[in-house]
Amino acid sequence: MERGSVHGLINDQNKIHTQIKKTNPINKRFLFDSTVSSWTTTATCTLYGSFNTGSSDSFQANSSAPKFLINYADGSEAWGVWGRDTVSIGDINIGDMSFAIGQHSTSEIGVCGIGLPGLQSTAAKGYEYLNLPAKMLADGIIQKNAYSIFLNSSKGTQGSVLFGGVDRSKYKGDLVTLPMVNTYFTGKQVRSTIALKDITLAVGRKKVKVTDGSYGVLLDTGATYTYVSESVFHSIGKSLMGKYDSSLNAYLVNCPGKDAGTINFDFNGITIDIPLGDLTTSFAEDICMLTIFPKMGSNYFTLGNNFLRYTYVVFDLEDLEISLAKANYGGNPDIVEISRYIPGAAKAVGYLSTSIASSFGTGTIVQTLKYATASGSIASSEISGESTRSSSSTSNSMLSTSTSVSAKVLSLSTADAGNGAGLQGILGLLFGVLLNIFV
Repeated sequence: MERGSVHGLINDQNKIHTQIKKTNPINKRFLFDSTVSSWTTTATCTLYGSFNTGSSDSFQANSSAPKFLINYADGSEAWGVWGRDTVSIGDINIGDMSFAIGQHSTSEIGVCGIGLPGLQSTAAKGYEYLNLPAKMLADGIIQKNAYSIFLNSSKGTQGSVLFGGVDRSKYKGDLVTLPMVNTYFTGKQVRSTIALKDITLAVGRKKVKVTDGSYGVLLDTGATYTYVSESVFHSIGKSLMGKYDSSLNAYLVNCPGKDAGTINFDFNGITIDIPLGDLTTSFAEDICMLTIFPKMGSNYFTLGNNFLRYTYVVFDLEDLEISLAKANYGGNPDIVEISRYIPGAAKAVGYLSTSIASSFGTGTIVQTLKYATASGSIASSEISGESTRSSSSTSNSMLSTSTSVSAKVLSLSTADAGNGAGLQGILGLLFGVLLNIFV
């Protein structure tokens, strides 16, 4: 296959998923997630394609592996057995690939996990396997267990993952490298977390810092939105003069105008600025819901796709580093191979002195900001009274975990993917991915 050739992944609402062919061939679609184990549904789940082990002449069950069981935060789950088979992406064949067979599942679509091995569902039982990028490295398809993520526009529904390479046309300035930090403070690294120095709200010349220390943050392609500590959540909502809605566990704010301001994420060497309007979603007339939510029961933040839309990210799973740059939505592809180091990346100024808090702070920092609203007025006081949802806003609410939308295969096929609800525990952005394998 030619270097830099493009192969299709599939897009669907609240999910990132790819089409992979097993032998004979059998087409199967998976949610694409940077954290969890890889597993597929059996022949009884047909919405996104099915995998009948009896129809593959190369499938081998792994009787020595523990039983497969995985649970997600919303109660979704799958369980079954482990096995091996040859999987193909375009012209690339990956033999003896390990994945689980979800014989019983509350979801109709499987998962292609590409995170660190310590987060695999069987890691606690001593069974770890080579996931997709690790197996590509072992087979000599790529030169380093690393991949880059890019969403093609701040408002778009497409993105790309580049295994073993970096596209220099997709970011501005320099790639800044940060070490992964262990939010568990013991044992080996299991999550792709880095240190976030602070979060600042900026409107004109006025800036308000809403964090009270450095925290570990997970860059998660499987999360649609951003999740922070409860104190930071309230600091942001109150500083924007929002009204907290306990039934939504969210803040309602005046819809920001185009030039309302930004929320800035400072990583001690690079700052990613996100327009306020892109961290909200329409809720009712002139009222928006802030899509930054509180994260409970965890000591790290999660930055999802409403953050990643503005960021070019390179995950280096060998050296346990992540490189960031501001996303660039223009330019012709300029793909370079990753060998020993990430090309064009430089270590952050504070690389050797990275530290994070071991727990969330409890103080709420509030300094209100006046910003331009979408209606042309200035948000200068807190929203009062109960907001009434419009029927259109309610049906299209980005909080919905079962929204359906037709999807289309982007290169391997042009057939409609059909409608259906996603796996609620690992929501992702509506995201049509182009898979580039650098060989």
